[in-house]
Amino acid sequence: MKKMNKKNKGFSIIVSLATSLILIGVTTAIIVSMNRSLEQANNIDHANKAFFALESGKEAALFHHNSRGIPANLAIAQDEKISHTTGAETTWEIKQIKTEEISGVMHENEKITIPLFWDTSTTTTSSTSSNTVNMSASERQKLELKFGLDDNDFQFGETTTDGLKKVLIVWSISRKNASGDLETLIPIEKNGNPCEANSSFFCIFDLPNVTTNSVTKHFTAGTIDFSSTSITGKVLPTGGEMSLYDFMRSNSHSDYQISFQPVLAFSYGSGSTSEKIAGINYSITGLSNSQNIPSNIYEVVAKTKLGDSVQTETYLFKENPAIGAFDYTIFR
Repeated sequence: MKKMNKKNKGFSIIVSLATSLILIGVTTAIIVSMNRSLEQANNIDHANKAFFALESGKEAALFHHNSRGIPANLAIAQDEKISHTTGAETTWEIKQIKTEEISGVMHENEKITIPLFWDTSTTTTSSTSSNTVNMSASERQKLELKFGLDDNDFQFGETTTDGLKKVLIVWSISRKNASGDLETLIPIEKNGNPCEANSSFFCIFDLPNVTTNSVTKHFTAGTIDFSSTSITGKVLPTGGEMSLYDFMRSNSHSDYQISFQPVLAFSYGSGSTSEKIAGINYSITGLSNSQNIPSNIYEVVAKTKLGDSVQTETYLFKENPAIGAFDYTIFR
């Protein structure tokens, strides 16, 4: 009987130890699970705070970019950083300078403006006028604006010989004189025909990929050469005529901007035979490494510090295009 009690006592101890171990294991698992849940909840909360903090940096960058009105390289100063009630701190910067060839696609009714000046300020409180840099006259005259199509057979809705004499792209170049007044060079019409050989309008047969039926071109291979003395325009508001070469080479003028837009629909035919193109390719070449030029793509970098962690996001934005459908009316 005593021997059996001893055996039972030993067995009870083993059962108790096993039960205790199981309970400890379950408790540990519960604690680990709870810690993971808390950690996950904290991570989600941390991620949400960081996300909205980064968004605030992006919005601040866009606000200051738009408020200055011209392309800028802006970096918020450390004492101007955005502080949040969550404990996060955000800084941001904008980069919009490019030295390579500028290229893109011009869509139907889209007006594209490319400035030849930019803002070098590094803080939002700097005076825009005191930090404006202009491309030099010698560099401006090296520029060439080129247009082209991917589809050689596209006819812009025109099938007749007369249709080849329609204006396809209108362009203008603006600048400011010493008094700050705006002057604009626009295409000029000769002999009542905007697409006559000596006209400075850019017409269908000026595009290199369009079949021209031996029509004389006044823009060689779809290119507007800014060093050309043969391209003549009208200077507004005075109304006098001036060559593109002379207009671009002035050292007494500043804030030059190039603008261009299509004035024909990008559709051809009707019904099952209708065709449409995405756009007209364009590029600006002749840029040198010594002169920067703003592209229409700019980069915003937002950086948020929350506790010991730092997160950085980079956003690419395209300048909002203007709708220029009603800027020009061409009479024929």
